[in-house]
Amino acid sequence: MPFMPFMPSRPRFAILRSAIRFGAIATAVFAAPAFAGYSYDTGMEVRVYPASSYAYGGLNSARRSSDAVQYINCNTNRGPFGGTLGSCNARDRNGVSASCTTTDPLAIDMMQSVGPSSAVFFMWDASGVCSYLSITHSSAYTN
Repeated sequence: MPFMPFMPSRPRFAILRSAIRFGAIATAVFAAPAFAGYSYDTGMEVRVYPASSYAYGGLNSARRSSDAVQYINCNTNRGPFGGTLGSCNARDRNGVSASCTTTDPLAIDMMQSVGPSSAVFFMWDASGVCSYLSITHSSAYTN
């Protein structure tokens, strides 16, 4: 048999063919489409109910809404004399707004945890003081 330096032997060619097949299968498996996690289809639109003294909504949903009206947030401020004040504010797409304030340290801690993937629910009393606060962090609120 004459010497052919670039001609692979049969076993090497079979191994190469197997490697190509494996590569094609691996590419098909690992290049499969990725699916995101659950997300609310309609978002968590801001809702304000003054007669019932509560409001709720998702921060990212409000930010990505088709209108330029709605918002929801919570913030905290430390005054020059040492007191810390927290507040939550909301306005729905109809322009109805509400807010509440608090000096309760636990509620202020909760307000400071609000982020882009948060949903906020708050209630207030007749004086505008926050009477109930719920902050939920979830990937479902980031649509």
